Amino acid sequence: MADLYTKDDVRVWGSLGGAVFWAPKGTPLPETFDEELDPAFVPVGILSEDGVNEGLSVDTNKIKGWPGGQTVRVTNTSTEKTVAFTMLENSPLAAKLYYGADAPVKAGTGARIDIPESVGVVEGTAVVEKHDGDIVERRCIELGQVSERGDQSSNNEDAAGKEVTLESVGKDYILTNAPAFVEAAVTVP
Repeated sequence: MADLYTKDDVRVWGSLGGAVFWAPKGTPLPETFDEELDPAFVPVGILSEDGVNEGLSVDTNKIKGWPGGQTVRVTNTSTEKTVAFTMLENSPLAAKLYYGADAPVKAGTGARIDIPESVGVVEGTAVVEKHDGDIVERRCIELGQVSERGDQSSNNEDAAGKEVTLESVGKDYILTNAPAFVEAAVTVP
């Protein structure tokens, strides 16, 4: 009897490396696993121990038949793909993603970060890279829009992390060297 499963395909992402990279909207994404990231991509910095949480929400409409109201068909009405993470580093990029702030400006011997009165949508291109030993997965998001922000704590027990959720809008794909996917991959003419 053939094996029903293999433990070789069980992943623990983030335990051995990874990062979230951000670039201006329209920055070219890598198209192959071996391709380097465009120099415009910069890491958002150290993340909280929760790492990166990916969400997928699909809403459906159940069409009922008569008699009896049995479901005869299901249609999708919306799909939401999200990536959430908490940035621990207090940097200009974290302020941009969290507050929608422009670049800091000189203020005497310090700097000033202006928080918009009405925070708009922050848009960019993102790559989420996750490692498990030699296995790497890159989630490539053509257009990431910051849709939600979590509370930021200011106490002596927690890092003042800035939690953001990106909505993936448009092209979204994964590049990986995971053997299960490499072996199953087909050549496209």
